[in-house]
Amino acid sequence: MFFVSPGSNRVFYTALALWVGSLALGVAGLIYSGIQVDAQTTTPERVLAEHVLTWDAPTENADGSELTDLDGFEVALSATDQDLRAGGTATDLQQVTDGNQVDFDLGPWREGRDEVVSLWVRAYDLSGNRSAWSEPLTVHLDGIPPGVVVNLRLTLRVELEVNQE
Repeated sequence: MFFVSPGSNRVFYTALALWVGSLALGVAGLIYSGIQVDAQTTTPERVLAEHVLTWDAPTENADGSELTDLDGFEVALSATDQDLRAGGTATDLQQVTDGNQVDFDLGPWREGRDEVVSLWVRAYDLSGNRSAWSEPLTVHLDGIPPGVVVNLRLTLRVELEVNQE
């Protein structure tokens, strides 16, 4: 499991495997999205994992003056060999049009993809000025589902208990 604290510019990437039958959790407990869960007394019925990119919004303009007109962010996805700060090309680009929103759901980008990519964010203000791109965050987006379950069988099991007197 990979965990990064809320408010950072990292991906919350949590991978959990659940097997039919028993789920064994250690005495130390399970940390999931910043919440401590007591593994001895809590058994999750269902665990949902999201891929959410989060970041800290700038509070200053590039010249050091107070930023008072933040309008939103652009989130970009690129191949790892593309450096957007040096004029590289983004594969996908999405707008986050609320300057107060500092997260982005990667779910739509994950579907059907199985590759290592770089994620980037930059801010823009009401005048349309754009900041430089952030440092890239390199992640593996695994959106390929498992194959189809095959060879279903029904087995009849009979237990016979005999009492001899």
